[in-house]
Amino acid sequence: MLSLWLSGVDAWMGAVHGMSFAELQREQIRLVHEFAAQVTQAWGAGWMPSLPAKQPSITERMAALSLRVVAGGRR
Repeated sequence: MLSLWLSGVDAWMGAVHGMSFAELQREQIRLVHEFAAQVTQAWGAGWMPSLPAKQPSITERMAALSLRVVAGGRR
């Protein structure tokens, strides 16, 4: 009976060890990906051309124009 109980405990401990090892592996992979993204962002910024400024939408341009007209003309 003791042998059966110890065998069950051993199987359970093996499963727990496997799950904890898998979780540790997932955490390491996540950290490596995060580190790679940070390095790419830090070093890549100097090599990438700057993006052109976003042009305001037609609605935003019309609103700004109407505000200028109400305020007394172009500036």
